[in-house]
Amino acid sequence: MKITHSRNTPELDGEITINEDGTLSSTGVSLINPAVCEAILCNYSKLKQDSYEDFVNDTWYIIYDFEILCDKALKDYPLY
Repeated sequence: MKITHSRNTPELDGEITINEDGTLSSTGVSLINPAVCEAILCNYSKLKQDSYEDFVNDTWYIIYDFEILCDKALKDYPLY
């Protein structure tokens, strides 16, 4: 099964909640979930290529938001 050409569309809607201990948890696909970020990093090249200029595809928007997040998080580390 190809990650970007699946017939089963993942549920992207979700909620972010703050647990009693102050940690965040989320449902659906969220960039606050380390597992989601790890999956994007491991498959970044293929995801980027498959979603290039496909503005009706949710993958394009996930990659777009991920790149903005990375730019902000790594602004002090230009080599990354």
